[in-house]
Amino acid sequence: MPAADRELLLSLYCRAFARTGSPAPSVAAAEAEALLTDRGQLGDHVTPEEVAAGRTHARTGALPPGRRPADTR
Repeated sequence: MPAADRELLLSLYCRAFARTGSPAPSVAAAEAEALLTDRGQLGDHVTPEEVAAGRTHARTGALPPGRRPADTR
């Protein structure tokens, strides 16, 4: 048995129709600031705003397969 707790990190990808929904932020500035504070001297090299400005392909409100957007029928 391991002496320390273990963590499992996973990513979940869901298919969706292209060009539906709106871009989702990867992390809010307040969350980025908390992350940098927790990681010690990392905040000396990057600002919370720079972390929050990172791009992601995530989208909110995207339609899942099986539900066609109204403009494509």
